[in-house]
Amino acid sequence: MIRAVLLIFEPVATWEKLFRTRPGVGAVFGISFFPLLLAVAALEGYGIKRWGSWQTELERMKTFPQNEAVVVAVVHLLLMTLVCFLATKVIKSMADTFHARQTYDQAFVTVACSMLPLLLFSLLNVFPFVSPWATWSVGIAFTVRALYHGIPRLMDPDPIHAFGLFIGSALVIAFATSLVRFFIYYYVRGSSPLLTDLVYKLCSKLHF
Repeated sequence: MIRAVLLIFEPVATWEKLFRTRPGVGAVFGISFFPLLLAVAALEGYGIKRWGSWQTELERMKTFPQNEAVVVAVVHLLLMTLVCFLATKVIKSMADTFHARQTYDQAFVTVACSMLPLLLFSLLNVFPFVSPWATWSVGIAFTVRALYHGIPRLMDPDPIHAFGLFIGSALVIAFATSLVRFFIYYYVRGSSPLLTDLVYKLCSKLHF
C-alpha cells in the first residue's frame, strides 16, 4: 500500500528506486500487488454482505449472503490477477515489435506497480454510496500517470518508440480492468439473471 501511495505522490522517485533495486516478479506480486488486491476483493465482498448493492429490478438495496459475497470476492481476485499477467504478456509482445530487449520481469514490474494506484482507490468500493466507476476513473488516471513515468525508466524503450508503447500499454490496462469492473458491477446490480443463476448454483455447494 505504501508503494501505491508513493506512485501517486512521488512517481519519479519511486520508479527510480525500483530501477535501482530491480525487484523480481515474485517480490512485486507477493509483497505489493497481491496483498493490496486481496484487500480490495475482501472489502468489496464485505461491503455487499454488510450494506448490499442497489438492485434496479428490486428497487432497493440487496444484501448478499456470505457464500455469495465470497464467490464475488474470489472471482474479482482471480480476474484482476489474470489481467495483470495477461497485460504483462501483451505489453511485452508490443515492446518486442519495436525490436526491444526488455525482460518479462521488467514488463511485469511495470504493469503490476502501475496498477497499484487503481487498486488503492478501489478500496473505497467497500462503501455503498461510492460509485465503483468513480473510483475506477480516478484510479486508472493515476495508473496511466504511473505508466507514463514507469515505461521509460523500467522498460527503457528507444525514445522514438516510448510514447507508442506507453499509449498501447495504457489502453490495454484500461480496457482489461474496465471489463472486470463491468463484470462485477453487472452482477452485484442484478442485471444478469443467467449470471445470477450460475453464481447461485456455485454458492449452493459452499456450506458456510
